[in-house]
Amino acid sequence: MTDIVRRNVFFSAICLLLLSGIFGIWYYTEQKNKAYKDIYLEFKVVEDEYDLYAKIDPISLIKKTNAKDIDYPIIKPKTVGEHTYVYTAKDEFGNRKEFVLSLKFVDPIKPVLVLTTNYVEITEGDSVDFNSFVKEAYDEIDGHLDVDVDIPNNLSVGEYEIVYKVSDKHKNVVTATLKLRVNPILRKQNNELKTDESST
Repeated sequence: MTDIVRRNVFFSAICLLLLSGIFGIWYYTEQKNKAYKDIYLEFKVVEDEYDLYAKIDPISLIKKTNAKDIDYPIIKPKTVGEHTYVYTAKDEFGNRKEFVLSLKFVDPIKPVLVLTTNYVEITEGDSVDFNSFVKEAYDEIDGHLDVDVDIPNNLSVGEYEIVYKVSDKHKNVVTATLKLRVNPILRKQNNELKTDESST
């Protein structure tokens, strides 16, 4: 066998090895891409709302999947509203495919608002500290809460409903109503007590 023939055989062998290597890489890449497309993860039907303080196992929300392994999110929201969580499914080729789940959380614990009384009578012109009728206003999570009081601009003779309102940081609102009666001023005429309404 001449040197030229040996050289040709050598180069032919090298070319075959290169071609087989290229084909192997192409085939592996095609299989990997196909495997990526075939990865699936299906979630269960989620509830409309979840308790903000409930413990939720992320695995329990998966209905079915063909993933070899899954990176699970930690479901511990700190605020109410809608939150998204990413599940990363992995196959034997090392493909990673993300699946997103949205969950809505609410705060079921409403604030506490207690008045010292639900009915008060005053005389027209009296000065009234309406905040003094608040006995308790707090939230188990937020602690003490400021109270908003809806007070009419002019307290003339008549009956009113004074609305007290508190809200926590999660926008849970509680109201309480104080019924107020404003009596007319009593005036003394001819040794008799008469109201402004009856006097002339």
